[in-house]
Amino acid sequence: MKTIKNLSIFRGLAPLGLAVGLAMTVGCPGTGEGEGEGEGEGEGEGEGEDQFVIDEDRTLDGNIAPRGDITVVNGATLTIAPGSVITFATGGALRVLDGALKADGTDEKPILLKGVDAGRGRFGGVALSAGTRSGTSMSFLTIDGAGGGSEGCLALDGIPADRVALADVTLKNCDTAALSLLGDSSSLKTFDRIAIEGADVGVIASLATVGAIDEEIAVTNVSANRLLAGTVGKTLQIVGQKAAWFVEGNIEVGGTASPVLTLGAGTTLRFDAGSGMYVGRSAGSGGVIAAGTEEAPVLLGSVDTVASKGSWLGLILGEDTLSSTSLTFTTIEAAGEDDSDVHGCISVTSDSINRKLNLSDVTLRKCERAGIGATAEATPFATFDRVTFEDCDTGLITGMNALAGIDEAATYIGTPRNVINTRNEDFTQIKTNLTIVAQPVFTTITRGRIEVREGGTLTLTAGTELRFESRGLLRIGNGSAGTLITNGTDDNKVILGGVDANGSGDWNGVIFASGTASGSKMTHTLVKNAGEVDGNFGGKGGITIQEGAGAGDVELDNVTFDKNNQNDVFFSCGDEPTLTETTGVINDNCP
Repeated sequence: MKTIKNLSIFRGLAPLGLAVGLAMTVGCPGTGEGEGEGEGEGEGEGEGEDQFVIDEDRTLDGNIAPRGDITVVNGATLTIAPGSVITFATGGALRVLDGALKADGTDEKPILLKGVDAGRGRFGGVALSAGTRSGTSMSFLTIDGAGGGSEGCLALDGIPADRVALADVTLKNCDTAALSLLGDSSSLKTFDRIAIEGADVGVIASLATVGAIDEEIAVTNVSANRLLAGTVGKTLQIVGQKAAWFVEGNIEVGGTASPVLTLGAGTTLRFDAGSGMYVGRSAGSGGVIAAGTEEAPVLLGSVDTVASKGSWLGLILGEDTLSSTSLTFTTIEAAGEDDSDVHGCISVTSDSINRKLNLSDVTLRKCERAGIGATAEATPFATFDRVTFEDCDTGLITGMNALAGIDEAATYIGTPRNVINTRNEDFTQIKTNLTIVAQPVFTTITRGRIEVREGGTLTLTAGTELRFESRGLLRIGNGSAGTLITNGTDDNKVILGGVDANGSGDWNGVIFASGTASGSKMTHTLVKNAGEVDGNFGGKGGITIQEGAGAGDVELDNVTFDKNNQNDVFFSCGDEPTLTETTGVINDNCP
């Protein structure tokens, strides 16, 4: 191995194709040529466009100024000695095509690679390609002013796994990017104490390589990182960075290995218009864990930091979403862009997520359509623990039965309502025990036909307000057992009304049909805007107790009425309810 020291121009490195014939003539021990040639060529620094090649093991030591590229080929190892300074001519670069690079300085003797002129993009930087061999390492190294005409100050492209070790590397004044990590697998063996100072883009990485960045990069004056999206087919963790990741394309989490994508505390992903994060969809089963903290939350948003509602698709969950899926101290904002699969910032596209989504300290902000949108037939899909809807068109859009998993009230800021979707021109049937926990906003029942039957019990807690559209109704029984319990209080009533709070006869009302189970009780409840004339369902006012409901099986305790058409309470002869502190227009059908 030869050592070349203090050459202003690399006479010791021959032009491509002539390296073997000339390299032996320079810097050899005992010839006395190395020192004289270095002195004689000083004035020519930066001249010429020769391509220089390292085709056998070499060591560079001292202050060196190549006038073209340094290229490593033929399986050679290029070693740069501690304390060396290599000054590249404009456009020059250090390229490893086939071989290894060992540029390991020390704390006392760091290595510096820089351009002949100060500023960004003055030379090409260091580019490692697929032929980079194991043992490549860089430590206590600074690359200053590179990225001109290349992928960045330091570019690793398509290198096999675990080939490169980086430690105590500083990338300064970088054009294009500071660090480029591209390929189908991670080339990094270690990644320790990396700093970036001054770059529009800190890191460009593919999903296959980003997991190798296993610690936070120290950054100064870095605008963003770029993440080239694709499919997460194996478990991957993205470590939170101070600079946001701008995501180019869709992230799809799923595959035969049931991968989980973990977003570490402090991670920010910003998506282009038309892009989103799909989990457990067409690619197969998969999950996502957003592991934010109060001090370092996770953020999923738009590339436009002041974006309006619906600027990207959002988080979209399919039927193969894993039960480990959870969001903690996470904000999703400006999502819900119009798309057939998108219902809001979080979209549940399967009827059977089955409580797989766990939300804790989650904020959904500036959401188009809804903070969380699910299909009308969705089963309980989520658990809530301190969820906030902020400036959304709607908090929740979901089916009635899905509400069973929402066991606490959310916080609503600038978000006027929730929406329950029922099947068009048909009934949403409640056949189990379902308790709706009151929310501080009203809930609109679209298409509005709900039926409790086959042993089901619907319980509405104090403060629940449901508003029904035209032809909507709440029917109990209808040939099979059903129970309704409304647990209002004197200070916090249950309210059942129409979408027009000032209208009269806007919906059918509450209908206790045959099969109503004993124990149905409405307490401290306001029924209003009901009594719509509709011969299909037999509603006769705010509350209708039809023949066969059973005498005394319905108890009305402190029920009040407002703006109902026809009657406030109508019951068939022989099916009289138990009335306690309930007055209004009460009519029976007895002769």
